[in-house]
Amino acid sequence: QIMLLGIVVAVLLVAVIFATFAALQYTRSAVLRDDQRRLESATNLVTRDYSENARRDHNGDGSPLSGARGIDDASLSQLTHNVLRNIDGAEGGFYSAQQDALAGYSFPTRGMSEADNLDMTDEARNAVLSVTRSAVAAHATSARILPLGSDIALINAIPLYENGRFTGSAWSMMRLSNIPG
Repeated sequence: QIMLLGIVVAVLLVAVIFATFAALQYTRSAVLRDDQRRLESATNLVTRDYSENARRDHNGDGSPLSGARGIDDASLSQLTHNVLRNIDGAEGGFYSAQQDALAGYSFPTRGMSEADNLDMTDEARNAVLSVTRSAVAAHATSARILPLGSDIALINAIPLYENGRFTGSAWSMMRLSNIPG
């Protein structure tokens, strides 16, 4: 009877360990899924605001991403800042296909002054460039989950279609730390 009791305890212990692991995996995927939805919504807002405001404010001189005067980084940064300031942890900007460069970067909820808020690590910049280029090349939304240092980065990019061609993309990113699982 003692041996049977020991076997039952061992089986229950294995079941508890398995259930705990499965719960952590479910929690991780639920967190990622919820944050991906928030990020997609943020990118859609940046894209919509760009379509509604930035081109109109550029006075018919092309787009802020590919106009005759080049990239209008200041107005793009302000647009990004205004859209993302209420979305905790979201940073973003634009990609110019013509210049193969990021523009209009802002991370308004970082809690730093705007002047200290304009830089990204090379690793983050390369990850964002990869996703934004992919969105323009595929003419479709591109989203990726990538390791970024000790964090996980969710990156979403939506191509911008202007004057009969894809001129770049709007993008947003969230860095997630300490997610379970």
